[in-house]
Amino acid sequence: MLYLPIFIAYFLVPIELIVYTYFVFKCKTVSNEVKSKNKKLLKTILIILSLIFIFFVYGYQMNENSTTGIFEVESKVREGNYYYINLGDIKIRCTQNEFNLISINQKYLITYTWNNYSPGKGKLINIQH
Repeated sequence: MLYLPIFIAYFLVPIELIVYTYFVFKCKTVSNEVKSKNKKLLKTILIILSLIFIFFVYGYQMNENSTTGIFEVESKVREGNYYYINLGDIKIRCTQNEFNLISINQKYLITYTWNNYSPGKGKLINIQH
């Protein structure tokens, strides 16, 4: 789950290359230059947008961090179908089972991941009493 965006990018690049190759062969068969120019412009825009998307996903993924430590659970919060535990200023998402087993004001060995773009939010990876 941690590397899901980069895996999506790995699958999109070959698909984009196939689409690009299709447009190249299609453009060579079309004799009308106006249609060819429009398709070249469309291909160029598609490639540029694809590269921007890939770099965005790569940049976001490179800012993923993991933190492990002994933390005291200050509170538990349920927001809709999502469950969170609060460790000071950090809001960590957890599963319903973990949420039900965690006690407030208890210390746990916690491992969670977070991103530099949203340092106050995280996802629980492991918890031990």
